[in-house]
Amino acid sequence: MRATVEKLRILIVEDDTCVQQSLMWSLRQLDATIEVFGKPSGVLAIAAPDTPACLIVDLRLPEMSGLELLRTLRSKGWGMPFVIITGFGDVAGAVEAMQFGALHFLEKPVDEAELVRVVQAAFSQDRERLEKLRLHTEFETKLATLTPRETDVLKAVVAGKLNKQIASDLELSIKTVETHRSNLTRKLEVDSVAQLVRLVVELSASRRELGERA
Repeated sequence: MRATVEKLRILIVEDDTCVQQSLMWSLRQLDATIEVFGKPSGVLAIAAPDTPACLIVDLRLPEMSGLELLRTLRSKGWGMPFVIITGFGDVAGAVEAMQFGALHFLEKPVDEAELVRVVQAAFSQDRERLEKLRLHTEFETKLATLTPRETDVLKAVVAGKLNKQIASDLELSIKTVETHRSNLTRKLEVDSVAQLVRLVVELSASRRELGERA
C-alpha cells in the first residue's frame, strides 16, 4: 500500500506584489502548496486547511489590519499557527501579535533562512494540533456510545470518587458500579483512570477554547 503523501499548505496574505514574490521564492525549497492573497477577503472566502499549514500575514493590509484578520479567522475556527511580518518597525503591533498567539514575527526584508525555519516550526506545531484534534474527535465519538448511567459513573470517576461513594450517590450497588466502570473503560478504550481523566480534561479544555473563539 502506498503511503499517504502529507499535503502542506502555506497561506500568505500580503498586498505588496514584490514581497509576495520574495516570500514565494524564499519558500520554494519547502515541499508545500503556496497560496497568496492580496486582500483579507480572499483568505476569508476559503475553508480552513485540514492538513498541516502555516499562515503568513502582513500586519498592515487593506480592508482590515493583520490582527483583525487573525481574530476573524480564529473566530471561524482556524487553529493553524500564524506568522506576522511587518515593514514598519511596528514594535507595539508585533508585541500584540505575539500576545495574541503569533508563532513569530519577522521584519521586512524577511531573512530567507529565518522564514524557512519558522515555517517548518509552524508545520511541526500544526501536525501536533491536528493529531490532538483527531484524537479528541475519536474520543467524543466513543463518549456518545455511553449510556446515561455510564456517563454518570464517568463523571464521578473523573471527579475522583471511589466506587463506594459512586454507589451511594447514584443509589447503585458497588457491583453495578464496577460493571459500569468496566463497560465505559472498554467502550472508551482506556487502560487506566489516569488516562481517562487526562482525555476528559483535554477534551473539556478544547471545547472551552472553541467556545471562546465562537
